[in-house]
Amino acid sequence: APRVARAWRRFQAGYAHYPGTHRFGYYGPMHDGAVWPLGLIPRHLPLAPTWRIVHPPSGDQIAECYAPDFEIAEVLRLCRRMRDEWRAGVAILRAVARRRRLDSDGREQVNVARALGVHFSSGFNILRFYALRDRLLAAEGKRRRSLLLHQLRRIVLDELRNDRELLALCRENPALGFHSEAEGYKYDPQRIRWRMRQLKTLLRVEFPRVQRNISRVSWEDPLGLGDPVRSHPCGAFDKRSQMAADPFHPDWDQPTVARCQNWAAPRASEARRAFPFNSTLYPIPARRAPPARLAWRAAADRERLVFCLELQDPPRAKAGREEIRLAFEPRRLGPWIRFTITREGRVLPEGGFSGCAGRDWCARAATREGSTRILFGVSWRALGVRPREIAAGMRLRMNAQRFFDPIADPLRMAGRPMLNSWAPMRRTLPRNLHGYLDPSNYGWLQIASCRNAQRRAAALGDPNPRINSIFREQPSSSSMEDRRGGLYRDFRLPTRGVRRLGRRPRPTLPPSVLGKNPLFRKVR
Repeated sequence: APRVARAWRRFQAGYAHYPGTHRFGYYGPMHDGAVWPLGLIPRHLPLAPTWRIVHPPSGDQIAECYAPDFEIAEVLRLCRRMRDEWRAGVAILRAVARRRRLDSDGREQVNVARALGVHFSSGFNILRFYALRDRLLAAEGKRRRSLLLHQLRRIVLDELRNDRELLALCRENPALGFHSEAEGYKYDPQRIRWRMRQLKTLLRVEFPRVQRNISRVSWEDPLGLGDPVRSHPCGAFDKRSQMAADPFHPDWDQPTVARCQNWAAPRASEARRAFPFNSTLYPIPARRAPPARLAWRAAADRERLVFCLELQDPPRAKAGREEIRLAFEPRRLGPWIRFTITREGRVLPEGGFSGCAGRDWCARAATREGSTRILFGVSWRALGVRPREIAAGMRLRMNAQRFFDPIADPLRMAGRPMLNSWAPMRRTLPRNLHGYLDPSNYGWLQIASCRNAQRRAAALGDPNPRINSIFREQPSSSSMEDRRGGLYRDFRLPTRGVRRLGRRPRPTLPPSVLGKNPLFRKVR
């Protein structure tokens, strides 16, 4: 009895390190990570809810289960501690089982503890696999990338061992893998064997392909083959330009226009099926798709990103409930950030799920000659993008969508919504707090070096020298380069970013800034 009690104390100490956020419980890998497929090549596939069995297997968008509540390093530290403590407790129980003859209940408890140990080990391996994959795609030097690729291979081999152990435990205890809320099995011997075949294919196919082009791989081109990606150029404007205040300014005719020509909607044949099949979105073929109802342009400088959204409605279109959604993924392993905008120019709150804190964004709608345009601006600070990335030029994963008849309650989705998207759509099931957000349907916004773009704009001159920028001008002193937060001092950042910067920012912008700019009166 004392040894068993000591084992349970180790279990308690380990489980105390479980990342305490609802996201990790809803979408994390600790429930059924042993049957999650792994991908060395980024596919940006979403995670499946842990309490349902109707969704496809979870993908590689691992940040959906912890961001913005945790950083990837924090989650790895917690899960490693939980795995190690649980392993120590299992070792004590197995030592007791070897010394004493246990009855069926005792053997079942030991097997369940071992199965949970496999859960925690696989969950940690999945998180570490995608953290290392991100480092691989961002690393410099062939030697460094080869070392990271070797570590990824070792994780896959460790997962094969975990699957073999869990497969043997499932044969002894058929109840393993059953989820009471899902009313079904999250894993069983058949799914475990499928995952083992997927891991072997990963070692045989994807690892050699990446190894052959190890010096050319990147996040946009993970195979180093120069394959084209869906991208759109972002324009640039000078601080003196009126583009940031007037959606009908003539300068908005210069940036390239992007049209949302992809459509998705539920099928009428599935209207009577149970949730979530009655609300599943299916892509509409191009030959039957309606004309584009949303077009957008983008321009940026070193401080903010501004979108000019144009609503392209037919002359006799019926007015109804609709939303415009701009989704961003500025960080590989960070939170997705989504803004929901009404046609009146109001920014709706995302209930704390978008991962973007503060009020450093605003929107404004204007109508002229029957045409409606919405100007939306957001600071780079709100997106978590550093100034040096903007100065050097970068690509930002994003998507623009217009949602007709949106579903207000994510827990009781019903109705016939239609989605007009810039990036191509695929079959999408609603996912509770993530809704219809599908990170695999993003494109890339190509942002040129703002330093060179501003220099060219200044050379051309501007007839109106008045400064009417959306956000406060930053001083040109050396404090802008202060690593302790001089550049980020006046804007609220996500919690983890604030901790790294070492200084807590003020919660809102100063009143003097709000009074000078007409757009700030529209801030919600």
